[in-house]
Amino acid sequence: MSEPDRSPLLCVFVDYDNLLPMQHAAGVLSLITKALVQLPPASVPDKAKYDVRIYGGWYEAAEMTVRAQDIAVEIQRDFPTIIRVPATPGETRAVFANAELAVSLMQEPGHHLHRLLGGQLSAAHSDLRQ
Repeated sequence: MSEPDRSPLLCVFVDYDNLLPMQHAAGVLSLITKALVQLPPASVPDKAKYDVRIYGGWYEAAEMTVRAQDIAVEIQRDFPTIIRVPATPGETRAVFANAELAVSLMQEPGHHLHRLLGGQLSAAHSDLRQ
């Protein structure tokens, strides 16, 4: 029997609505690669796995927006992937990255949040803002 995977899992949260237009145009893989490459080498554990959750207003009522559908296709095409990040001077370390649209809370993956509009709570949930 093989041993369980003990690679550290790190979460990266992206607020898609607050990215610059040029970051949108470059794509999710480019954005995540640039973010991970900027991490201090000592902060990247060996065999690290990054779980990237991309937040935004993905629904109009119960329907996914066109933007969400386009990003979902991009994510399906580019992830999971291996990204090389700086390690010691002159060397790189390979890390595993997976990405997904954040359409639910991590603790309740089956409960889709249809009422998040443009990254903000809708009027129907205004009591949650307090």
